[in-house]
Amino acid sequence: MGRLMEFLARPRIWFFGYLVWFVVLFVLSEQHGDAIKVQTFPHSDKVAHACYFAIGATLLGVGALARDPQFPRRVLFVVLVVAGLAVGVFDEWHQSFTPGRDGNSPGDIAADVLGSVIGFFVSVRLFRFAHRKSLLRGSAP
Repeated sequence: MGRLMEFLARPRIWFFGYLVWFVVLFVLSEQHGDAIKVQTFPHSDKVAHACYFAIGATLLGVGALARDPQFPRRVLFVVLVVAGLAVGVFDEWHQSFTPGRDGNSPGDIAADVLGSVIGFFVSVRLFRFAHRKSLLRGSAP
């Protein structure tokens, strides 16, 4: 368990996870619209967007906090929201070139930003929890 925690305490691991998250998003955006339409309830695609972007923001946020536990929370919030907005806009633009996909959906972009906000809170809480349990080294959050 100690080696796993040392591994997870490395900011590079979290930043690499964010890079993998981005690549998976890019690949998913390349999928033909008919291959991925699974509407289980109204606006379920917005929930999927928010959840996926919450994961990305969490990876990026924990990476930033693992690198510098004193990283100002307001700055982290802005960084995660701007990153979520930028990636969301890029993703929608990218989808606009994919057959069977609409792209450029303001609702999807809003869900991406909401997911990034959620990811901010998750990353701060996760980092605090890990720090309290001495799972991550560094100064107090």
